[in-house]
Amino acid sequence: MKNSLKRLKVLQKRVSRKQKGSKNRAKAKRRLAVLHDKITNQRNDFQNKLSFRLVSENQAVALETLNVKGMVKNHHLAQAISDSAWSSFVTKLEYKAQWFEKPS
Repeated sequence: MKNSLKRLKVLQKRVSRKQKGSKNRAKAKRRLAVLHDKITNQRNDFQNKLSFRLVSENQAVALETLNVKGMVKNHHLAQAISDSAWSSFVTKLEYKAQWFEKPS
């Protein structure tokens, strides 16, 4: 995932340096869109595997309510917090807990 995020930075810079309306800019945008899809798939795959493992290996899973808006204001952690997509992870965790009939 880290490599993909580094690659994302590079591709975004390449798109911004292309002339608007050019065919090369369109190609660069397509590459960028493919990378965005790849990152989304990587994130979903990791969340699904982790949530399955947490629910299947434990009797109960406890979730903490966090102030994400306040945490994102910390510029050192903002990108990592945003990339983790906590709400979708919590949704997957709750779904799998119901699937395994375990309390969450």
